[in-house]
Amino acid sequence: MGWCPKCFKYYQWLFKEFDEFLGPTILEVGAGMGNFSTLLLNSGVKRLFILEPSDNLLSRLRSRVSSPPAVMIHGTFEESWRSLSREKIDTIVCVNVLEHMDDDLGVLKTMNRMLSPGGALCLFVPALPWLYGTLDHVFGHRRRYMKSGLALRLKAANFEIVTMKYFNSVGILTWFLMGKVLRLTQWKAGSVKLFDRWVVPMLKRFERTVGSPPMGQSLICIAKKS
Repeated sequence: MGWCPKCFKYYQWLFKEFDEFLGPTILEVGAGMGNFSTLLLNSGVKRLFILEPSDNLLSRLRSRVSSPPAVMIHGTFEESWRSLSREKIDTIVCVNVLEHMDDDLGVLKTMNRMLSPGGALCLFVPALPWLYGTLDHVFGHRRRYMKSGLALRLKAANFEIVTMKYFNSVGILTWFLMGKVLRLTQWKAGSVKLFDRWVVPMLKRFERTVGSPPMGQSLICIAKKS
């Protein structure tokens, strides 16, 4: 599932997976419209650097998260990381962003350099390359990930994987139907709202009961700087 303003329960579910690894100073890479940023701010973070490159999202983002402890940075990750090189970053949150990067390994290596010793990377990416369809193309995804491929990239970037698991097992079917069968190029807002309201709570309980599902629409990973 991509970012949308009607997926609040989905974001809350994801946030709970990251919660215990969030340090006092956080860098959020690719904040979009600030849906996840607001959850980070409400968690009591002492300082939140919010990086967003898109001009068309900036005004919406600033209207939601412009006050301290948020620090807005407008620019790409490649352009901006040097300005943060002297900051003590405890946690980097990267949600549905890495798949947009041409050099994802290079980005992971830079993230590792930015983190303080023992710092955590909270990473969320689309899973299963065979699921790539029209929605991925429209959203600008360069790739989808398998566990093995993502693990190799993280290890090459000097991260130690704490946990990695598939997330949102039901989403495989909906994404396949929309992107591979129907070849849609946009979300239907009503369907997304219904999914968030009724399916997400049941799916959250199911996946917490059974543990990591064998497959999922996305991969969630916590990795620490070696």
